[in-house]
Amino acid sequence: MAESTAAIPLPDTETNPSAAGSWTVVSSRRRRRRRGGGRGEDADDSSHPSPSEAPNEALAPLPWSPADGDEEPARISKLLGKLRSTMSRLEASTFYRRFLSQLRDEPEVRDNLLKISPLPEPILIVLYGVGSIESYEPPRLQFSLALLLRREMGSSADAVEVFDPVLSAAECAAVEALGCRVARLDDRGRRRVDRPTLFYMPHCEAALYDNLLAANWGHPSSLRRMVVLGNSFREYGRFAEEALGGRGSVHAAEKARYVLRARDFVEEISVAANLGLDEGNDSMFRAFNETSWHFFYPDRSEWQKSES
Repeated sequence: MAESTAAIPLPDTETNPSAAGSWTVVSSRRRRRRRGGGRGEDADDSSHPSPSEAPNEALAPLPWSPADGDEEPARISKLLGKLRSTMSRLEASTFYRRFLSQLRDEPEVRDNLLKISPLPEPILIVLYGVGSIESYEPPRLQFSLALLLRREMGSSADAVEVFDPVLSAAECAAVEALGCRVARLDDRGRRRVDRPTLFYMPHCEAALYDNLLAANWGHPSSLRRMVVLGNSFREYGRFAEEALGGRGSVHAAEKARYVLRARDFVEEISVAANLGLDEGNDSMFRAFNETSWHFFYPDRSEWQKSES
């Protein structure tokens, strides 16, 4: 795999193949290393936006279609076989059994999911930045988790919507054959939430999380209706602290300015910690390492103080 181009790398990440720009996605390595490693000026708190600050970039999505138009039935059938095999393996894993236990039995997760949809309105699941599910096992595991999560949520979940510009036509066909939708507009993560939405963003770079938060910044009702399942915001914060110590850069902190500010009013619950991730199982570890639930509480005093 290629080396990571993320603005804020995770301590054990490498880049999954992706099309371009802020859509570069990452998956965890087994080898642990220090976060950061870049050199530059010290970051400073002035990069943090206030809740009322509008995002600087336009939100207009761009039409998208796969660059690879090959929809050969044999290729699609082979990929579907891989996906079903991966889903069965994940379903039988210790990690997934413990993930289900957390989802069903831990009030911090269960009750927070109920809060984002107080009315009987199904939760849309949006899978951003999964990477190539045909070429690599970690993306297949991540996609499988989205399918199993939807199944577990039952009638409280709507469709799974998938987007990554790296997806081929055959991958899109396989995703749709499994009952998911493939988005045909590239919003670069800048999606304004107007309904209960669970964003599953496995090992996306910080800029993509930032785009999502920027699109909903200053709209508490939108933030309250969304949950992000993805890279730990706490870990991004630790990297920023290293940047303040001279081991990072202002540019890196700027790429995650909304992520860093959101930590003041987010409840983060680790998924990966103590859920049976075995570093000896390389694909499983790379797929789910350092994953957390993030629930947003913009009515907290931290948010209110920032507005004043």
